Amino acid sequence: MAITLEQARAAKESAKAMLAGLPGVVGVGITKIGADYALKVNLGAPLPKGVSTSRRSRPASAQVSPA
Repeated sequence: MAITLEQARAAKESAKAMLAGLPGVVGVGITKIGADYALKVNLGAPLPKGVSTSRRSRPASAQVSPA
């Protein structure tokens, strides 16, 4: 079952609240991965080794934004 744009928009609002206080997070957006919409977390620096961008088999994306 594909993740719809509406589902991604709802998840984005929750994610923004959860990630708001974390260092390095500079933004949260929506992207498309295959047939699914997914959250895109923009970071100020690369994730440490061993930190996964996937959660519960849902598509996700993390990108380092240029300073």
